[in-house]
Amino acid sequence: MTPFDWHLGGAAIGGALCTISGLLSFWLALKLLKKGPVGPLLAMVLGLALRSTLGLGGSAIGFTLLSGWNAGEDDKIAFWMWVLAAYIVSLVIESVLLVRRLPRSKPATETGKG
Repeated sequence: MTPFDWHLGGAAIGGALCTISGLLSFWLALKLLKKGPVGPLLAMVLGLALRSTLGLGGSAIGFTLLSGWNAGEDDKIAFWMWVLAAYIVSLVIESVLLVRRLPRSKPATETGKG
């Protein structure tokens, strides 16, 4: 495989798996946020587990199937940098979407005591 193939493989595998795991994590968070005070914590923990298992674990399986352990050091770094970039982008997008769905709180008013 050429160095370009490792870049392309990392971008494709990481992008696809991190997008899928991000969408599943977002859907799960929407369901769990309505489950009372423990819902947000549960959504965070399960989302992290889902994203790590599918996004990073799936990418590790893809890396192994592409015979990544026999690749050069630069090729390994290129592959995993693309996966990491896809992971971070999917996490940021999911976080922004979740924050936009949170209810707005009313500003605290001053009591006027002094």
